[in-house]
Order: sequence, then structure tokens, then C-alpha cells
Amino acid sequence: MLDSKASTPQPPPIAGKIDVAPVVIADIEARVAAGKEKYGTLLQTHNGRSALWDLYQELIDACMYIRQHLLEDEQAGNAPECEPPVIEKVAESMKAVAAYNCWVDRQGRFDASQTYVMPDLIMGVDDAIADLKRGKLVIVGVNHIEKVRRGIEGRDE
Repeated sequence: MLDSKASTPQPPPIAGKIDVAPVVIADIEARVAAGKEKYGTLLQTHNGRSALWDLYQELIDACMYIRQHLLEDEQAGNAPECEPPVIEKVAESMKAVAAYNCWVDRQGRFDASQTYVMPDLIMGVDDAIADLKRGKLVIVGVNHIEKVRRGIEGRDE
């Protein structure tokens, strides 16, 4: 797994060279013009699309482009040096390996993504299962992930 710097705090800014706001404003104006050229109209409300889904999809694309650039910089040796992420230091001090953010998707399937937090579940397993069934996100430690998964999937092995 890659060494993630995603939670590493950045240093305070120093005096730079170019003011960013005017460049962003010019980019917005150019983007508006390009949109009008492409679609024949400015973006309007009640246009038959979900603005939230459009935004979500664009943000996913943006994250992919940003990470691509960061990976390319790292491989080229251009990445700034960073201290290990604070959360990793906390996990080390707790002797933790990992925990999982868990949820139930729209099809009712249990899903989880790994994050570094703690080995044990803070809430009870039954409470975690109940919260998941109500659509809440819970954090499940590695020592409890399979028990919670079985509870959601209806298997009491």
C-alpha cells in the first residue's frame, strides 16, 4: 500500500509569486463560455439533471487528476517531504492496525473501506449493525469487522 500523505498538515503559507483569485476568475469565465458553446445555453436550474450527482462525479474526476499529479511528482522526486500523518502516529501509540468505515449500499450490501484508527469497535456489535441498517456510517475495528458483516448479511456463523 502507498504511504499516504493525505492527512499530513501543510506548513503555513509564505509570500508567493502569482495571485490565484484572478486566474480562477478568468478560468471560470472561460469555462462558462465553453459550456455555452457546447450546450447552446448557460447552466440553468431545473434542467433535467441532478446537480448533486454532476458535482459528485466531477469531484471524483478531480480527485483522480490530483492524485495522478501527486503520484507523478512523487515518482519524479518532486514531492515535498512530509512528516508521517498524525493519524498514523495515533494508531501507533494505540498499537492499532486498522479499522473500517462501514455502510450498507442502496442494494442492501455491506461495504467497508479501511482506515487507520483502532483495532476494536467502540460501540457494541449489535448497535453497529442497527446503525448500519438505519443507513448510518459506523467505524468497526478489525477485531469485529467479520461479526458485523455476518450480522448485516444475515449469517450468524
